[in-house]
Amino acid sequence: MGSAHAGFTEISRRTGGKVKVSYISDIVRAARGDSQKFFRIGREKVIQIAAALEWDEAEALRLAGLHPRSESQPSSGTVEEALKNAFYFHAKGLSQKDIETIRPFLEGVDKVVERIKEDEKE
Repeated sequence: MGSAHAGFTEISRRTGGKVKVSYISDIVRAARGDSQKFFRIGREKVIQIAAALEWDEAEALRLAGLHPRSESQPSSGTVEEALKNAFYFHAKGLSQKDIETIRPFLEGVDKVVERIKEDEKE
């Protein structure tokens, strides 16, 4: 991990030391599948790392599962989105293909929830 560690040190330095080398290393190991460690990446940490790498902040947040939102782009409020934002799929080790397989069931739950909400209005 020699040269990679030097890269992590530089990223940490560029964040002003706000993101520790060990935290960056944990993120990379988890992303590679080399670690079973589960943690939630903090929004501010993603923003700091993106700035250090001169990477688009919105893209970094989206890839971290934090989905930057604006008033013009509200949450769709689906079960799938809620599970994704809660890192449920990751924690269960589900692949994108697995998610696509269960998507019809999740959409069915969304429809039931909408019916319940409509019934409550009446």
